[in-house]
Order: sequence, then C-alpha cells, then structure tokens
Amino acid sequence: MARLFNRLHFERYGETVSVSFTCDFLKRHAVQVLRLRRELAAKPPRAVPVCHTWAMDLTFFTDEAKQTHANLGIIDHGSRALLCLRTLTIRNSWTLLGYLCLTIGRYGKPRKVRSDNEAVFSSWVFKTFLKLVGIQKQTTNAHSPWQNGRIERLFGTLKPVLRQLQIVGMVQLQAALDEFRTFYNHARPHTNLNNQTPAQVWQSQCHQSKPKQRRKSKTEPLVVQAFDGLMTGIYEPPD
Repeated sequence: MARLFNRLHFERYGETVSVSFTCDFLKRHAVQVLRLRRELAAKPPRAVPVCHTWAMDLTFFTDEAKQTHANLGIIDHGSRALLCLRTLTIRNSWTLLGYLCLTIGRYGKPRKVRSDNEAVFSSWVFKTFLKLVGIQKQTTNAHSPWQNGRIERLFGTLKPVLRQLQIVGMVQLQAALDEFRTFYNHARPHTNLNNQTPAQVWQSQCHQSKPKQRRKSKTEPLVVQAFDGLMTGIYEPPD
C-alpha cells in the first residue's frame, strides 16, 4: 500500500511514505478502515446497459489425468450473462478472436472489451482487430484482478464446483462448462440484479423498445439442480 500511494501521489505532494508509517497509520485508524471497507462492499455497482462492456479472461483447470486446460470466459457487465465459456485447444490470440467473433455474431457487438494484460489479450493482432471493428479495448493494471471483478467473481464460483467433479479430458470438461453456463444464466439469481437471473435481465433490457403487458406464467417456477445436486436454483419459465 505504501508503494502504491507513493506511485500515485509522489508527483503531487513531492514526498513519500514509508512502510512503517503506513502500518502505524492503519493500526491507529483500524475502526475507520473497517467501516469504510464495509461501506464499499455494500455499495451497489454502477448500472451498465446490456452489451455495453464485456469482460474476457482465462482460467485454468487441472483434470484427473493431471492435464491443465485453459478456459475462456466472456461475461456481459450489465446483465452478468455468461456469453461464452469454452475450453481451448490452442491458447493464442487467433483462437480468442474466433470465439469473440462467434459471441458477437450471436449477441451483438459490445462497445468495450475489458481484459488483463496477458500476452494473448495485448498482442498486436488482438488490439488491431478490436480497433478495426470499433470496439474500445480496456486493459487492467498488472496484478489488479479486482479491476475485472465480474469475470473474476464468476471464476471464483466455477472453480470450487469443478474441483468436486471427476473430469478427464476436454470433452468432459466442456460438458461441465456448458452445464454450468446454463445454470448460471437461467437458474442462479444475482443479488446485484435485484434477485433476477442474468437471462431475465438480458431479455428485459433487449426488449425495452417493445414493451409488452406481463401475463402470469402458466408454468410454475421449477427447482432445478446441476452437477448431481452440487448447485440448486429456481428456473422461472418465460411468459
């Protein structure tokens, strides 16, 4: 924290703080720091329209055969909809662009794409493609996963589930990812979405230009499970 403060504010104040000073300061103001952290955690995130900003990132999973697989995730900031979740045979910029194009073809083109500074996202090929098609590239700072928190939170939900499964090979892994994506989008309400599912928010915002009178669904909500009961949720069929 001392190094971060010095990097951000040295030019303005012309002085630096030491690690010992920072430690003593935090100890003296521990109550205020705790209160501020709670306020920040409880603060709702800024509302973002659907298909405005997409987050992309890679996560890795080691199966029962001790083989590590790279997996690509693409999530929409506004609806939290998980648009793409694929295990990769080849990890390079061309592969990522291929899945990004397929996702754009299905859901439309976002205004911005946010990723970390990994080489596959920072390559000339990747950045040039986004520039040519009119998508703004947002790159998080090094070692700052909180700047891409929505996709990191998604992977934080996915990984504990995968670790409880016996998965061998890419075929089984992709089947698990597909099941997770379906459950996440359609049966897992999100607190920051007013307890709606990502699919419900996506559909409601995409159809705002054509308002329809809501009718009571003839089908009652269903209790659904995924991964043999590891995940349980409520699926509400659309009207």
